Amino acid sequence: MELPSWVIVSLPVGALLAGVFFGWRYMRRGTSALHRAAAKGKVSRLEQFLLANPESVNRPDLVGFSPLQYAAIWGQVETARLLLAYHAHLTNEKGLSPLHYAAAGGHEAVVHLLLEHGSDVNLCARGDGSTPLHSAVIHRRADMTRLLLEKGADSGAKTKSGWTACHFAAEKGDEATMIVLLEHQADWHAVNADQKSPLELALDNGHRKIVELVRQFQNRQSAEGG
Repeated sequence: MELPSWVIVSLPVGALLAGVFFGWRYMRRGTSALHRAAAKGKVSRLEQFLLANPESVNRPDLVGFSPLQYAAIWGQVETARLLLAYHAHLTNEKGLSPLHYAAAGGHEAVVHLLLEHGSDVNLCARGDGSTPLHSAVIHRRADMTRLLLEKGADSGAKTKSGWTACHFAAEKGDEATMIVLLEHQADWHAVNADQKSPLELALDNGHRKIVELVRQFQNRQSAEGG
């Protein structure tokens, strides 16, 4: 018997909603009230937990995230400030720092706070070797890219596969971020592990405006040099 069209359409939608629901339930079981307070910016609630058990400040959740990482992900500067006052760690066992997550989310206030407390702007993640600058560029955060570069981020830092920030901006066709990188002397000649330069990635993905930006920048440099 042929199923009605509304049934055919509703089945995958229902499966998707069920997956989201059970995924949420799974993650909620893995995060404590401490982590949720940090993520939601509930300073007084978080302080109650920390006063009762100061050692919980670095307690990982089911996937290994600390309360400070949750504060960074959600841009909660006040809970981040409180956690740092209780000596929250600036990295986790995977070498990922809250700074990576704050940069990816474009949370400038949290980034400033973390840097003021000694977070390494060029910290490489153990997994892929990415830095906070890579995180910002991957998520198309031009303003955050500028901030990190002004704070000493290395525009030429490479992931384990040899990708610089320029590679990611070119591959995504992100003109705004590429302009920021070029203004800070990023190396658009660098090649990755596949011997591809940012320009080649831009061409491969049909981003001709990126190629034109680089050419304009090159011509301007030549004119200024002459």
